[in-house]
Amino acid sequence: MRIDVVTSLYPGPPRPREGLFAERRWQGMAARGHRVRVVQPLPWVPPFVRSGPRADWRAYPEREQRGAIEVLRPRYLHVPTRAAANARRFSRAAFGRLERPDVVVADYA
Repeated sequence: MRIDVVTSLYPGPPRPREGLFAERRWQGMAARGHRVRVVQPLPWVPPFVRSGPRADWRAYPEREQRGAIEVLRPRYLHVPTRAAANARRFSRAAFGRLERPDVVVADYA
């Protein structure tokens, strides 16, 4: 089965322990023979932000292979205090990267 996972919580180089439990779950599904792809949209961070948690987002690679799982991290514009608009932009960034999966799992999205 082709499984695409849309999530806001998944480990990567700047934060290797964040969402580790989710990665283990999806690695388990891949070990059972399923093709698992993770799409983790991240807010775009301007270059002048050099420190703090937002600067970490810029350090994530846009595409990464973690074991048997391909991880895609498209960027989207996140505007503080605009939750509904941010959710729409997150969704567009995520669902624009899906590749005809059999199932889409919104995990921590």
